Amino acid sequence: MEDSLLQDIHQFCSRIPAPLARKIIADLRHDGDLPQASAAYRQRWGLSSELSALFQRIVRRSSSVETLAASLETGVFFVCKNQERSSRFVWSGPAHILHEVRKTEQVLLDLIQTAQREILLVSFAAYKVPDLLHALRQALHRGVQVRFILENTRDSAGQLSHDADRAFTGLREAAFYHWPLEKRPRNKAGNPAKMHVKCAVSENDVLVTSANLTRDAIENNIELGLLLHDRQEAANLLRQFEDLIAQGILRPYDGG
Repeated sequence: MEDSLLQDIHQFCSRIPAPLARKIIADLRHDGDLPQASAAYRQRWGLSSELSALFQRIVRRSSSVETLAASLETGVFFVCKNQERSSRFVWSGPAHILHEVRKTEQVLLDLIQTAQREILLVSFAAYKVPDLLHALRQALHRGVQVRFILENTRDSAGQLSHDADRAFTGLREAAFYHWPLEKRPRNKAGNPAKMHVKCAVSENDVLVTSANLTRDAIENNIELGLLLHDRQEAANLLRQFEDLIAQGILRPYDGG
């Protein structure tokens, strides 16, 4: 097998969760044919456009579905062996040389898709994220608790031009929270503090990132984050935000 194909397989397997990789392998063997349309990859397995293109490149150079499945199986095995560390860099923007770095959009999709109990998304801005919106609808459908803590124009006193919750219109079963203007300290110029955290937290994982939940941030900007796989730290961070809610510092937001 040529080195470039091996590199693509390793890159693909290192950028998706092992359970998703095993599902893809099982689906390939069940179908018995090499998949043809890259658009189907995004819908069936929740792959980003970048990973869909990478997978299509691997498919084109595979001689049979069994060869493809076996190659992915080997890739997943060695990636899992090499991923004993619990944290990894997450990146948006131009080409990189960081070892096994993962892209922001795919990490967010993976966190939402693998959450079994809850997912908390915190962001200063949010705008035009249809793939995330679709994944969140699916999470709600399977009974996952979805919560947001977002900034809005009123609380930011005009420092934000667009209410972040508008990006998630239609998620009626989700809970939205905000930091009310009257609860915020002000700087010497009289401007209120910003709700500036950007993170995603499930019961197992924490992503802390510079990226807002916007299309530019997760695809085009240069953004850096860190993904931590640690159930205890995830629980600790969830409790931190829950304590802010319990104290009334963060309050339910109805979009008004």
